[in-house]
Amino acid sequence: MSLTPEQVKIIKATVPVVQEHGNEITVRIYEDMLKEVPDLNNIAAKVQNDAPRPDHYRISVKKEPALNLGHPNANDHLGYVSNILHDERCIGDVLQDSHPAGEFVLDTRQDETSEYPIVLVSAGVGLTPNLSILITLTGKCSKCNISWVHATSSCSVQAFGNHVKQIASEHDNVQTHVFNKEPSEEDREGVDYRFKGSMSLNKLYADHDLFIHEPRAEYYICGLEKFMADM
Repeated sequence: MSLTPEQVKIIKATVPVVQEHGNEITVRIYEDMLKEVPDLNNIAAKVQNDAPRPDHYRISVKKEPALNLGHPNANDHLGYVSNILHDERCIGDVLQDSHPAGEFVLDTRQDETSEYPIVLVSAGVGLTPNLSILITLTGKCSKCNISWVHATSSCSVQAFGNHVKQIASEHDNVQTHVFNKEPSEEDREGVDYRFKGSMSLNKLYADHDLFIHEPRAEYYICGLEKFMADM
């Protein structure tokens, strides 16, 4: 779907905002788009997982399972919009959204000349803003050392696992450390994950993996409240 000149102007006008606040977009679905749900007025925040780009936004939406969209009370469910986006929306559909905004952002002083190491720590869907940071840094050909530390309940449900492995294989300055709580028979230790069990930073090397003794190191930690407290 091509953009109109007016849309291009709007996007160009918001590029500085995108670059500085690139972690959250609000997607709004209106009544006239979903005639079968006349009372719908559901606004949901979705995390942007791609690096800032002037021509488009890309978001990640986790589908909440076991929700019947036809149920009379379906639109009260927290996962309602995620199911609509997965099951009802198609390529080419038009949605109204906001520009990205939020406080979880990459320090804009980071560029291709920066040498400060970056540690990206996440659990579950918390990886999405960190993935945006990872893509941004590697897209700039940044030379800083980047450590990707992620906890998943199983590699079968780990989002963007292959994408992260591909990025690491293409950039010598990127290392990955995945904690797999319950590995399946298909999960390969040393390939799909590094450690079995819940995340424990004590299993990582303080200097090589976490850059503890580098005073300029930056840490980006994202996950559920309990995970954040444990970290």
